[in-house]
Amino acid sequence: MILKETDSKAGQLAELEALMAALGVPPEKKLQIERELKILRAGIKGERDSAYDIDFYSGASKNRIVIHDLRLELNGRVAQIDHLVLNRLLEVYVLETKTEVVAAPAAPRTVVAEPVEGPASVTEDSTGKLTTSKLAQKIGLKTADLVERLVTLGLLELREGKPYITPKGKEAGGEFRMSKKFGPYFLWPEALKV
Repeated sequence: MILKETDSKAGQLAELEALMAALGVPPEKKLQIERELKILRAGIKGERDSAYDIDFYSGASKNRIVIHDLRLELNGRVAQIDHLVLNRLLEVYVLETKTEVVAAPAAPRTVVAEPVEGPASVTEDSTGKLTTSKLAQKIGLKTADLVERLVTLGLLELREGKPYITPKGKEAGGEFRMSKKFGPYFLWPEALKV
């Protein structure tokens, strides 16, 4: 369960972009602002990508609580935690995202593996539902084409290019599942109208 989403950094970005566009800013200050913008954008992307993966693996679980961008203050001292995951056994995972800013696009160092479709060898789950790839195969589509159709129908939504099941998708009988071996995947009723 996601208890707190990531905080928006739009205000900080807007402020730096306004400074960058302001007239009369000395060139050395513009370079400094440009560097800060680059670091902020890379940090936002890294935290957003890490939050997606954490949410994908733990967000739908009733056994875990996910808190993003936690800020704690005590006696004038502040601690900021990028991601906090707690489970029913009271185990606590504190996750910090670090992003390297280089000439190439920034890459977060705490990213979990990309979401993949469920077990290729599994045709049906014990619920009698099919994985997205098996449903696509059954109706004669490529998996990517079926995912696109599920997005068009509002059963899935893409966030940063990665699929999430929507409430409409759940109502249609879709389910998110996690396999320790294969990672996250979706199950759909065999008779799903697409």
